[in-house]
Amino acid sequence: MRTLRATLVGLYAVYEVVRGQGHPNLAAARSHTYWVVGIERHLHVFGERAVQQAVEAVPTLPTPFGLAYIFLHSSAPQAFWCGSFGSTTSISHAFATS
Repeated sequence: MRTLRATLVGLYAVYEVVRGQGHPNLAAARSHTYWVVGIERHLHVFGERAVQQAVEAVPTLPTPFGLAYIFLHSSAPQAFWCGSFGSTTSISHAFATS
């Protein structure tokens, strides 16, 4: 359990250090955006706008897709934790005990 706790604290510490390393200026943000778009075009995966337009063309689709987006972003991490540790109870137990 100590190893689990140390790993989670270590990962959080790395997150805190890395998240502040972004460039706060608009020119750097646009440069990174163009770089990512260039990679997407090179790999032929730059079709997001076409998919958005197709979904918007059907009046009833945006709402269920929006709800699915919210549901998947909240349930996928929970599924990962439960799959990795067996249940959320064991995660709570790892933090409650030494």
